[in-house]
Amino acid sequence: MKRHLIWVVLVGLGIVGTVLAEEPARPRKEPLNLPPAWQAVGAQERLAAKRVAEVDALRLLTERIYGIRINADTLVLDLALASDEIRGDLSQMMKGVRTTGEKYTDDFTVEVTRQVTLREVVETITRTLRRTQRWYGVKEEELTDIDRTTRDTVLAVVGNGAVPGSKGQRMIQAKRAAEMDGFRKLEIIVGTQITSDTRVRDLVLASDKIATHVAAVLKGAKTTDIVYRDDGSCEVTKQIVLREVIETVMRSYQRYVQGGKVTENEFRKVMTEVRDKVVTATGTGAPRAEGMETVGPASMEPFYEEVQIIQRVVKREVGVIE
Repeated sequence: MKRHLIWVVLVGLGIVGTVLAEEPARPRKEPLNLPPAWQAVGAQERLAAKRVAEVDALRLLTERIYGIRINADTLVLDLALASDEIRGDLSQMMKGVRTTGEKYTDDFTVEVTRQVTLREVVETITRTLRRTQRWYGVKEEELTDIDRTTRDTVLAVVGNGAVPGSKGQRMIQAKRAAEMDGFRKLEIIVGTQITSDTRVRDLVLASDKIATHVAAVLKGAKTTDIVYRDDGSCEVTKQIVLREVIETVMRSYQRYVQGGKVTENEFRKVMTEVRDKVVTATGTGAPRAEGMETVGPASMEPFYEEVQIIQRVVKREVGVIE
């Protein structure tokens, strides 16, 4: 950008000075360097696919942030469930997260990488807690410790989108459907006995917040295999350590159910019994017949689909008809 020095005489004051004048930005052309398959895709279709990937990445990053542990009893998820201010401030922070990369592939998919530092998350939470003067079982020094020891940690996720009707879109839909089917097949977990008359499903029914916690831990189940079949279907295998789920249920039960009848010793007895038992489930899915699903406000809620599935599974288990 060219700059020119212009002498200005301030009449009446006898002052001579300089100001910096800038020429307006001039339009220029710059190639996108897209793969050959994308050369024929219109700008609107490309940007729509990219937007889907950005929203997907934002949802994944929010879920990642909500899974951060502040102390032995508190996740960021707990703070978000307890405070509209914290949830709102985190949401506002997420609007400014960086897009650090985008990749277009020959199957008409686009991958968008978005990231945020742990320092930004902790500072946002700390400011909100200081402003509201409500700490929800968290000490400021605990947040300071996290900031000091892991401040440069980067949380990064990759969101996916695709051109409607493309092979890439069908693969994304099939994989997502398989993941949700596998999630349903982890229903054996909700039938786990805690006491003689209480199962995990009974505790999930006691509080929506417990259901959200269970959804969060199951969402983090390890993916051990992904297979795409010739007919366009997909199989996804996930596994999770049962003890981790029971411990999550125990902590959320203690936090959200006042005067609960299940004791910590009873929970820990079950955790000892299951030891390192691993629950494995393989889900199958196929592309939807219609176009790419839209992203609405409800589906953008962290763990929204997973909570819905858990609640349906639990209600079916106890014979509740909706």
